[in-house]
Amino acid sequence: MKEFDKGLTAAKFAALHRINKSTLLYYDEIGLFSPAIKKPNGYRYYTYRQSSRLEMILTFRELGMSIDEIREYINEPSIEGLVEVLQEKILETDVAISRMKEIRKLMTDRKTQLEGLLHLDFSKIELVRCPEEYLLVSPYEEEGNPDGEALSAIEHARKFHTHRMFNHAFGVIMNRESFEKGEFDRYDSYFTKVENPSRALALRRQDKDRSGFFIKPAGTYMRAFCVGSWDKIPETYRRMLDYAGKHHLTFSGHAFEEGVNEMAARSWDDYVTQITVRVETGEEGPKN
Repeated sequence: MKEFDKGLTAAKFAALHRINKSTLLYYDEIGLFSPAIKKPNGYRYYTYRQSSRLEMILTFRELGMSIDEIREYINEPSIEGLVEVLQEKILETDVAISRMKEIRKLMTDRKTQLEGLLHLDFSKIELVRCPEEYLLVSPYEEEGNPDGEALSAIEHARKFHTHRMFNHAFGVIMNRESFEKGEFDRYDSYFTKVENPSRALALRRQDKDRSGFFIKPAGTYMRAFCVGSWDKIPETYRRMLDYAGKHHLTFSGHAFEEGVNEMAARSWDDYVTQITVRVETGEEGPKN
């Protein structure tokens, strides 16, 4: 018998191709790839000649093709068919690479943000320069109803967050009139930050009736932190109002609340909410 036609048991053939024997048995069971030699006594053997066919199947599986897709191709292999398969997989790979780059940036941004928190004094109110940011917003609904508020927040995240891991920055917006009047539970909308206007507009088009596109302008913002549960947030706003009065600052925009350590907090006592409000400085300016 020629070497290429030498019979190999399923275990030896599987070991040759560095796969589990059970994989070969499964392929045989579904009729995708069966032993070349079937003896009257029931013994079944593979041959070296079958190696190229098995490697093709394993390659297609590595590319993410389904069993049905593989079966369709190997029943009628051709150059044209293989070109079509490879082109489709190239496009899928490009999408996967783009997705992984986006995830990497999310992780890098979150890592940088968290490292910055290690050196912050959360009791301090200060003025910071913020760049222009692009937000997708949806209505803050069911005010005063905790269940309704939670559901509307989840619905917003479902629509606009593209990754579970380290989702885009997410928070709520309150208009200036509300917090200046002390109405600290009157929020306008939820927001999700996105990297650029085209991305924001693309997501907005998916939900024309309920979403909006909001540009948070670059400028000087007052920043404060609330450590602990959300019922402490009103006190943080009161401190910000006092600070503005003492330092001749005028609020000139919305308030933006954002949880900054939700994945690192051991309990509500450790939860940190960042609040930023755009301000205009008077002649005297702040005294830190």
